[in-house]
Amino acid sequence: MNMNGWNEELEMELREVIEVVKRKDVEDYERLGNKALKANKTLAIAGVVSAMAGSMAAVLNAFEHGGQVGMVFEMYRNCGGFFKQLEETVEATLEENEFDKRENGQVFELKMALQ
Repeated sequence: MNMNGWNEELEMELREVIEVVKRKDVEDYERLGNKALKANKTLAIAGVVSAMAGSMAAVLNAFEHGGQVGMVFEMYRNCGGFFKQLEETVEATLEENEFDKRENGQVFELKMALQ
């Protein structure tokens, strides 16, 4: 009978090859597949962290430039210096006991209001 080149011995040999592949190669491929999966998860997490860090950087940058944080800081610092100078000017004027040597009260008041 023509069995198209197949016989029982060939079938047994191929079954043994499949068993060896199952025992050895499948273990290797599963191990390598697990490593690839771990690498993929690590890269995915790194991508998410990078995206979050990039988003946070964009938000902070927008807040800093849009909110003019530096300018607000300088304004507060400038105003603090101005108020300190104003306080010193008023104290120096009030420390002068002789009214004749002091600046005119109404003029001094107007200058303080204008400043």
